[in-house]
Order: sequence, then structure tokens, then C-alpha cells
Amino acid sequence: MVQIIGRLTGDAEIKTIGDKDVVNFTIAINDYYKPKGKDERIDQVTFVQCGYWFNVAIAASLRKGAVVEAGGRLFPTAYLKGNEPQGRINMQVQHVKVHVFAKKDEPQQERAQGGLFEENNQAEEDNTKNDKSGKAKSNKSKSGKAKPQSQQNLVGVGTAETSDDLPF
Repeated sequence: MVQIIGRLTGDAEIKTIGDKDVVNFTIAINDYYKPKGKDERIDQVTFVQCGYWFNVAIAASLRKGAVVEAGGRLFPTAYLKGNEPQGRINMQVQHVKVHVFAKKDEPQQERAQGGLFEENNQAEEDNTKNDKSGKAKSNKSKSGKAKPQSQQNLVGVGTAETSDDLPF
């Protein structure tokens, strides 16, 4: 088993193959080296195409820019593109751990990228919200400033009241 740590190059995609679902994502591993006798640094990026077959709920956390650790089995794939030989590094992932979550986008962008979140459609005329005790709760932070609209009405699909709850 091999362990890699890197950044996701895009949001995870769920594909159905036969009767099973797979979560596909790509990890970029950044590295550099300095040749002997030279002062300039040479950056090198390795891309690893990953497939995770165990739980598709993890796809909600695998968003572009997140730092993840993945463990599994590496295998190469060779193919021809036109007359040019090409290669790719693949990983059959057995476990995934998110170290740094990606920043949240605007709600419309998130819905367009797979419907991971939906807006709470309740009318809030005066920007207040009732908590469980029935008291009006303001959408203002401790500094007295109102939270941006993109953070006020986000509700995770299939999760609790806040979008910070994880599906696993």
C-alpha cells in the first residue's frame, strides 16, 4: 500500500459502473529539486488519478483545493493519443483523509457543480432566524456585522442544520 498527500485539482465526480458507484478525483503532488551546482529550483508536479469505491458520501468533502491523504494501490496505464504514447498514474484508493477542506464557494456555484448544497428557501424578511427555543436569532456575528448571504442560508443535503457537518 502507498500513501500520498496532495491537493485536489477539481471536485470529485461520482460515476456509475455497472451497478456500483465510484468517486473519481485527481491529486496533484507538488515537489521540487535543485540540480547539483545550480541555485535555481525546478518545480515538478505529479498527477495521480484516483478511484474510491467504498462510500460515495465522501465526494461532498472532496472539492477543488482540498489537501487530502490517500492510501491504496498504484498502477500505471499506457495508451496512444493519436500516434503519441501517453501514460497515467492511477490509484485504487482504500482510504481517504481530508487534512484541509476547500474554501466554500457561492451557493449557485456549488449547486451547479453537483448539487452538494441547496439554499434554505424560507423567507427571512428581517434577516433573523428562530432557534429551537423560539427566540429570534440575528444573523450578525460577534463583531456586529451581518454574515454574507452565501453563508446564511446554506443547508447541507442530508445533513444537520449547518453546512459544517460532515456526511461521515
